[in-house]
Amino acid sequence: LAGFFDRLRTTLRGLAPANRENPVIVLLSPGPTHETYFEHSYSARYLNFTLVEDDDLTVRDNCVYLKTLEGLSRVDVILRRVDDFACDPLEFGADSTSGLVGLVQAAHAGNVAIANALGCGAMEAPALRALLPELCRHVLGEELRLPSVATWWCANPDHLQYTLDHLDTLLIAPAFSRRGWNPAVVESLSAKERTTLLESIRARPFDFVAQERVVPSTVPVWTAHGVEPRYMMLRAYAVAAEENEFSVMPGGLTRFSESPESLVVSMQNGGGRKDTWAQ
Repeated sequence: LAGFFDRLRTTLRGLAPANRENPVIVLLSPGPTHETYFEHSYSARYLNFTLVEDDDLTVRDNCVYLKTLEGLSRVDVILRRVDDFACDPLEFGADSTSGLVGLVQAAHAGNVAIANALGCGAMEAPALRALLPELCRHVLGEELRLPSVATWWCANPDHLQYTLDHLDTLLIAPAFSRRGWNPAVVESLSAKERTTLLESIRARPFDFVAQERVVPSTVPVWTAHGVEPRYMMLRAYAVAAEENEFSVMPGGLTRFSESPESLVVSMQNGGGRKDTWAQ
């Protein structure tokens, strides 16, 4: 995997607004309480970046600085692993108690590069999955290379009607979510939960998507009861290389479900992960 991370390091260095020969790059993490903090710590150490939280940084004159024992050190690039709403309380809500005040202004002034760019999380909105085939044809003039899982965004009247007609066979999830893809399996809901969900969809169709219930492959997982099958999903990684080119990691992240019965594969819901090898 070293070649992929070398490309990632090179790409990040190339983003620096200035001082590209020796840019100061930091990895911004929510901190030790986050479920992926080990990944943040390991990645920063491997890439030779400074691992920071918002309290380790400050903004002066629209520039971001790292607080060190020797004084302030200008930051050129931030590898962001913090949600948008927790980045800058000045811009994303006065009730926020976390974030770096002035970060958005510094980025807007072009004095610091942020990867992943603020706002890019919108591309992960489940609502966009319903539009992928049409977007591919409109933007690229071609069909999807891999078929998308059938998704219906209830903001579309036809999609709403299909969802209501086939509710018990679908997965239902928020169309726009801060916490990733955590769908409800309608068939497993109680009568009261099903009625409440149905009322919510009819009242706010814009806020919901439905997806066909695909049965994933399984992997063996060692548990307290011995080896059990768990549903799995593979997340692939790519980094921008030259213009219009990407370097793809020869591997990825395999995640598995919390229990043999659960179709929801989510780290937040108790799932786990496995090493992934590609030959």
